[in-house]
Amino acid sequence: MKRKMDHVFRWMPEHRDKEFQGMLLYVEGSASARQAVLANGWHLVHVGEGLFDPKNPPGFVPRIYRPDER
Repeated sequence: MKRKMDHVFRWMPEHRDKEFQGMLLYVEGSASARQAVLANGWHLVHVGEGLFDPKNPPGFVPRIYRPDER
């Protein structure tokens, strides 16, 4: 996903006037995988039947992907 987010504007040039944020939804995942998602600045959400529970810690600042970034 990191590689895809780094190239999102190359693959979708019609969206160069927008900003993107990464989000990963999970049912189960290891603590190290969840920490890696947060370290990349992506939103982390635990999902399940009737469940949508954001897991970003207090003070979390998401990474904003802009077309001028490389």
